[in-house]
Amino acid sequence: MRLNEDGMPSEFQLGTRVKCESLPGVACYVSSWDREFEPEMYWLPDPKNEEDGMWVSDETEGEWIQNPQSNWVYVTMVGDDREHYVEFHDLTVIDEDEYCSQCGQMGCGHG
Repeated sequence: MRLNEDGMPSEFQLGTRVKCESLPGVACYVSSWDREFEPEMYWLPDPKNEEDGMWVSDETEGEWIQNPQSNWVYVTMVGDDREHYVEFHDLTVIDEDEYCSQCGQMGCGHG
């Protein structure tokens, strides 16, 4: 299996249209890699000696960062805005003519 620069299988890029085993009958697209919360870190100096201290984390502050090395991704159903958290092994890349670009249904004749 060839991996891309993000460590994911090379056929998966953000925006790739896929079908998912856990969401049968609808097309999705890869909307985000797995995300991890990275807490804000602060230096807490020792009151007796300011050169000593320790790093502490504030779990209420921080940011969500993408983790492309995870086996999990977020997919969004075409025609919907709901994200689903799935393992990328459950995904298969599909062509544009395999689903309806408006409703996302596989095999829909609408277009």
